[in-house]
Amino acid sequence: MYTLCIILLLTAIAGTNAQITAAPQSTGFNSSFALSRAQIEKASLSEDMAANLNTVINFDRSQLANGGPREDAFYALPPLSPNATGPPPPGTLLKVQRYTDPAPFAIPPNTALSRILYTTTNTNGTVIPASAFVLWPFEARRFSGSGSGYSAGKGEGAPTVLWMHGASGFSASAAPSAHRALWYADTAPFTLAQAGRSRGVAEALASDEFADLTVGYLGTIAASPGTDLFGGALEFIVPWVGMVLDTIFPGFELSQWLTPLGLARAELLGEIEGGIVASQQLYLTGEAVVREDYRDTWYADAYAKLANAGRKPFRGPLLVVQGTEDVYVPYDVTSAAVRDTCEVNPESDLEYLVINGTQHVPALHATRQTWLRWIENRFEGRPLVKTGCVRSDLESFLPLEQYQNTGKSFLQWAGAPQYSYEIPLGL
Repeated sequence: MYTLCIILLLTAIAGTNAQITAAPQSTGFNSSFALSRAQIEKASLSEDMAANLNTVINFDRSQLANGGPREDAFYALPPLSPNATGPPPPGTLLKVQRYTDPAPFAIPPNTALSRILYTTTNTNGTVIPASAFVLWPFEARRFSGSGSGYSAGKGEGAPTVLWMHGASGFSASAAPSAHRALWYADTAPFTLAQAGRSRGVAEALASDEFADLTVGYLGTIAASPGTDLFGGALEFIVPWVGMVLDTIFPGFELSQWLTPLGLARAELLGEIEGGIVASQQLYLTGEAVVREDYRDTWYADAYAKLANAGRKPFRGPLLVVQGTEDVYVPYDVTSAAVRDTCEVNPESDLEYLVINGTQHVPALHATRQTWLRWIENRFEGRPLVKTGCVRSDLESFLPLEQYQNTGKSFLQWAGAPQYSYEIPLGL
């Protein structure tokens, strides 16, 4: 009887969908961007490179909900300093969208979304606006321990994990709150929400910085952390940092770090508001975009001291997750930073979890059980299994060569009726 009911239900659904024309969907289904001939020539792009970049930009723009910040009215704000009183202090709530329409987003079924605009500061202390989102679970977790503060009945909030996303870009359109899949999708945000924890946007708290945020703080997980700014992919990092460095050091000129080709590519990246993948197309080509003597400038060490994590006092407990095959944040660089940080903070709790054979973001997939359990233990108020500065190593259950070690798929919005065939079990 149950089988018959299911067949009848699926038949009814199929009959309904048969009235809809199934349309092919490109990855750039919602954008028609094309570089101009002048842009192609100025940036010394080959025809193939230009075609690749067009594809990337159309893909990126199609991943923006409601057209992104340039078209979405949610992001419209008056100037932060309308009068002589100056800008509002950091942490000021500027706008709240309590219930965001989920239809343009590719979030999991039975999750809900809220978005906010608030003030924060950039590296030189200037107050700027920023966006964040809250991804709500269908059922909020309740914990029995004393650590969470969320064991009471309904109406007293939900356990919350703050997520500070990795590098996505530096234009407004790179904000995860504007992305259909919130940029990191199943890597962490979806997982956290579906585990019953609301999640939004944070970072490891230094003891003297973010002091006003420590109430209710239970711990931090740092996944593939950037502890040495210039220790990874220089052709990628140096142009990104250099493009905004004059806002911190007014005397800096980008030509001190980039070659003429690098300067032209950086100018184009700014014009098209490209994100991480557009940057890869422009900079990771094997061409000389970074000057060999960039590190000799005063600005390199000065900015590294400001930006590098590690080797400073921190508020624990802290779990550091690192894959041995990470090409963006090398394993040996993180290992050195962890060692030095432990020497500075011998009494603090830091567990260094090393995953053999994993790369940058995939390290989060490999350790999903571990960090979910670590978070649960903090909310439950359980003591740490390992205290002090310790190292743990994780090996694969099967031989390492049997595993898929990189991502081979992506999340695509399919909310229009003509794309419903792409999600046959979505109802």
